[in-house]
Amino acid sequence: MQPPKYADRFLEWFCRPDLLEDLQGDLYEFYCRDLERKGSRYAALHYWWLVLRSFRLSAIKPIRTKNSTLIMTTINLKIAARVLRRDAINSSINLFGLTLGITCFVLMGLYVAQETSYDQFHSKKDQIYRSYIKE
Repeated sequence: MQPPKYADRFLEWFCRPDLLEDLQGDLYEFYCRDLERKGSRYAALHYWWLVLRSFRLSAIKPIRTKNSTLIMTTINLKIAARVLRRDAINSSINLFGLTLGITCFVLMGLYVAQETSYDQFHSKKDQIYRSYIKE
């Protein structure tokens, strides 16, 4: 006769893989001993009791999230949406300022990139000099 399958499944669900085989083997031995001495009903109840007593922090599998960065990003987006809804005027002023600052930064970067790449396509670009006439 086998021990209760739901108790076994619960044990497999929470127990770390490196501890499972030893713990399950010990519990099976107790189950077989109780089955011979006191009957199937007592053995099943005692098996459940031993499985529940084995539920300790040291035996629990580590919780593995699929992608903690994705979870954190969704939480932050929810918080941002709540703040935008609650303080609409201040949020719109802040977003406008941020947008304006980023736009200016990108335009200045494009201007500097264009100025430093002037006449870079020539084969003798290090011998080219620019002269200006100021009127």
